[in-house]
Amino acid sequence: MIQAHSLQNRLRFAAMSRIGDTRTFDTFAFGCEVIPHIGITLTDISTATKKTIVSNEITISPNPSNRRTSINFDFELEKNAEIELLNLHGSHLRTYSVNSKNVEIDCSNLSNGTYFIQYSSDTSSALKKLVVLH
Repeated sequence: MIQAHSLQNRLRFAAMSRIGDTRTFDTFAFGCEVIPHIGITLTDISTATKKTIVSNEITISPNPSNRRTSINFDFELEKNAEIELLNLHGSHLRTYSVNSKNVEIDCSNLSNGTYFIQYSSDTSSALKKLVVLH
């Protein structure tokens, strides 16, 4: 759907498009002379809900780490589970498949600093802090 309307005697346009199933829509708006871009995604809340795992059900040891660290899961693992290593800004660095209740991560090539370990599966998620000190 594309819609035009006048704002301060200038013609403005907006568009909305469907992406994926009927519960997800993307929308954006733009003008004529200056082109600002506003984007949003609307998703049905029932498809976006995940269970949050309690923080003490995941342990990272040693933490702070300088070489290798072990991530242990104190709950039943789910299908398609993975952990992501994120930097302090939330940028993705690595992904590891979770096939057992213990995952080893090599920290020797990481710079000193704070990182995040994000566990996620089809139905649950958790976030833990990892500190690297050499």
